[in-house]
Amino acid sequence: MHHKDIYTIFVVLCMFNVIQGTHFRGSMISWRMINESSATVLVEILQRHAWRYDAYTPLCTSTTIANGSPILGASGYNIICVSSCPTGLTTLGSVLVPCTSYNIGEQYAMGEGRFTSNIRRNSSFVATFNNSAWFNLVTGNNLGWSVAVQIQTYKRVDTGWYNNAPIITMLPIYRLRNKVSYSIKINVADNDYDPYICLWCKGSTQCGGLSNSV
Repeated sequence: MHHKDIYTIFVVLCMFNVIQGTHFRGSMISWRMINESSATVLVEILQRHAWRYDAYTPLCTSTTIANGSPILGASGYNIICVSSCPTGLTTLGSVLVPCTSYNIGEQYAMGEGRFTSNIRRNSSFVATFNNSAWFNLVTGNNLGWSVAVQIQTYKRVDTGWYNNAPIITMLPIYRLRNKVSYSIKINVADNDYDPYICLWCKGSTQCGGLSNSV
């Protein structure tokens, strides 16, 4: 039951060839179990999203961060279930988050937040945050994006408890020269101490418009 780790990692790797852009800069979505009842489990979703620095106002500064603003994202942006959805589950929650960091040189503002959702036990499904206007890339302009995460609410055979997804800490933008090899360190924390694998995204659910272009 370790393949869930892949979904959290490869969507971040899709950011590596970006060179200039529109308003979306990248996301990380993870999850962990909080509590359980007879029929459902309470799942906490951790999300981190980065946007063009001037996409939302007021502009993110040390002063605005202390005041919990700006709120990054649009009101219609949600994490939604797209595959093998438990009965009645469509929208997990909003991606609106307060700005927590920024980089004027790279022109991005990034925010982080959490929300919880009650999900049926013994479920395994894929949820995504998708829309359009990602970075203009070497391989395409104004592409759609799709950040996917697989959530499983089965108890593990080896531990007798529920699985938890890994959490990744990395910059939203890496500028790389074409046809040059690089080694990039990705900081990963996994509370279950499971092994994890880094893969390029595959297909439109995981990559959006970047599918099969890198």
